[in-house]
Amino acid sequence: MTVLVAALAAWAALGVGGPSGAAGRAAEPVLALPVADGRIADLARIPEPDWRPGHRGIDVAAAPDAVVMSPGSGRVAFVGVVAGRPVVSIDLDVGVRASLEPVVGTVEEGARVTRGDPVGVATTEHAHCAGCVHWGLRDGERYIDPLDWLEGFGRIVLLPVPAGA
Repeated sequence: MTVLVAALAAWAALGVGGPSGAAGRAAEPVLALPVADGRIADLARIPEPDWRPGHRGIDVAAAPDAVVMSPGSGRVAFVGVVAGRPVVSIDLDVGVRASLEPVVGTVEEGARVTRGDPVGVATTEHAHCAGCVHWGLRDGERYIDPLDWLEGFGRIVLLPVPAGA
């Protein structure tokens, strides 16, 4: 058991792992919900392989015209329309890309934002759910679960059962 704990500690010290399991990523959940006082309305169901049907992100409850904020610090990569939906995408400093939709952007591409900065306004036009903002997160081309990166949530870790329990 001691060898296993030492191996895991060494692995973590090398920066391997992190919320998405990718090398060099943040070891702790570091992102915030993109909607103030938001609650999660639907969970991610990321398919394997990635071309199969699924839900590639989480839905956060949001009133129409709610201010949508950057979940972390980074640079705005895209503000526009994709498949008929208004989208704001941000390349976050932690090495992943956040996409928020349907969100009418109030920032310009290339702008620096910090966690909590307003980036747009929620709209009900072309939404796949009523009264929500869809928050997708990608590591390269691979979709990952935003809950793994959300401060206060993070990955579920199984702990050993105490002796005599």
